[in-house]
Amino acid sequence: MQIVFETNGTTLVAKLYGELDHHSASGIREKVDLKLTSGIYHCLIFDFENLTFMDSSGIGVIMGRVKNMAVVGGKVSVANPNPNVEKMLHMGGLDKYISILKKEDSFKGGMR
Repeated sequence: MQIVFETNGTTLVAKLYGELDHHSASGIREKVDLKLTSGIYHCLIFDFENLTFMDSSGIGVIMGRVKNMAVVGGKVSVANPNPNVEKMLHMGGLDKYISILKKEDSFKGGMR
């Protein structure tokens, strides 16, 4: 699992490559939280364009960041999930707490 960060003002984009599962979840959680400790970000976007697999541990990573961002009045989105990952997001009920941005949506500037 690899993670690459990009920033655009107060938006932090975390691009994930590979599989987000119980083996990689804690490392991803730590890296994202370390970036968020600066306190300057109000929008966190997980870009899943290159994510090939996600299990329930990934849902936990996302929901934990939703709670952390809510403390500072921020929001979390997921961009470019493949159909299987998007199905998991809906089945896990995350679509009630996050925006799911498709490839055709412009997400560089934040939320829709």
